Amino acid sequence: MPRHITRRILASAVASAIALLSPSFAMAAESCAQDTRLSGPCFTVRGRLSAYNGTPGMRIWVVGTSRILGIGEGRFAPDGYDFLPPNMPQSIDTEAFYFGNYTVCPFTKDTPGVMRLVCVQAVTGLRVDNQQSAASNKSLERASGE
Repeated sequence: MPRHITRRILASAVASAIALLSPSFAMAAESCAQDTRLSGPCFTVRGRLSAYNGTPGMRIWVVGTSRILGIGEGRFAPDGYDFLPPNMPQSIDTEAFYFGNYTVCPFTKDTPGVMRLVCVQAVTGLRVDNQQSAASNKSLERASGE
């Protein structure tokens, strides 16, 4: 095959690959608020999202309470829906706390003493703190009763 044809084919292949990988061409997943498996309306909480060992691996502590919300996985695995909004890192740093106003959508009913499974539809006022620096913060110590 002549060299100029090979270059055209290669250039065309590279351009196609770039177009397919470009965010503007990527199909965006829908917000989890559209999931038909939800058990109730979405609501907003002030909370601290962090990574945990176990299932679910991401949880939100609702500030000022002992309530923990689990970011649904397992039987509520994403099926064309995002479990975190686009302005949240999709890979959570295990050494960080993510404070914010979370709009969550529940997959399970609210039962005292049982972790409620949710997805995060939106977050505003996001602040990321290193766990070690947050542990030395006096306001967190007072809030936790230490």
